[in-house]
Amino acid sequence: MAAKSNKENIVNLQMEIVFSVDGEEEKDNTLSWEILKKIGDNTQKLIDTLLKFSLEENKISPELTRLVFTGFFKGSALPAWKLPNLPNLLFPVQDEVNKLNNDFNFIIKSLDKGNFQAIADHYNEPSVKNEIIEVVYDFSNSAGTKPLTVLKRVANSPDKFRQIAKVRKMDLKHKNLMQVKVPKDKATSKDKIEVLATLKVSGFGSNKSPKFSKKDLHLYTEKEATLALKFDLIETDKRIYTLKGEVPFILTNLEKEAYSIDSPLLDIYAYGTSVKEAEEDFFIQFDYTYQRLTNLPDNQLSEHLKNAKTLILLLVDNVKSK
Repeated sequence: MAAKSNKENIVNLQMEIVFSVDGEEEKDNTLSWEILKKIGDNTQKLIDTLLKFSLEENKISPELTRLVFTGFFKGSALPAWKLPNLPNLLFPVQDEVNKLNNDFNFIIKSLDKGNFQAIADHYNEPSVKNEIIEVVYDFSNSAGTKPLTVLKRVANSPDKFRQIAKVRKMDLKHKNLMQVKVPKDKATSKDKIEVLATLKVSGFGSNKSPKFSKKDLHLYTEKEATLALKFDLIETDKRIYTLKGEVPFILTNLEKEAYSIDSPLLDIYAYGTSVKEAEEDFFIQFDYTYQRLTNLPDNQLSEHLKNAKTLILLLVDNVKSK
């Protein structure tokens, strides 16, 4: 299906994109080359990455999406940019440009609202999600500590501009929380160990709450299980999760001092330099995933995340805050 330009778009990359940096330097129509270069480079990198993950079958050449200068505007030290005019080609590329423009507008509007999670949730594939988050993080921090905004010419007043969006900075904490751990490609099937975690009730305490005895976490390889870990509750520095079902995941020895514990069904990918460290990271990721999925309505989740939400709700019997 052909991609159409979204009527709600606030930026048209084929027409013009104008940024403004607030600060004393900007008031004097001066700006450091470092900031100017970062804004240009990171905007281009964002466009290149969005283009790479476009869903359109006919990929437009990256050479056709290299930003070009269109000149400076009155009162700013920053130039305006746009995509170059499309040449006459044997195959149509406007649909791809429309899709790119729609994706770019989605990022700008999400940053304007400070809704970083919407950007992460928009992409299901872990490696794609991570790369998009990385380039958005760089783009949003292009101006350093200075506020970066997107401007648009006022209709019938080409020398005047109005602010249409703020490029709110994504901090490092948000970036790290939204990125998921992806196992390294070098892991082979013989290194992967299927895992089922089960709990056993050993009795009841004075408050009639069940006591859980530690039960071996059985790891099943192709030659049947030999390795075991101790595992009962999922506990982080904020919460304790009591489980009522089995938690399927895979423990992978990536290399000498690298382990991953992954649960694709729950969209959890943990990593550590030891099994213990990977387990701790898995607990943190489990807590983050549970809190994120249970606080989002189904209409904001992809089918994969809806299934993950259903499964994690079935697994967790009780959540206790510390």
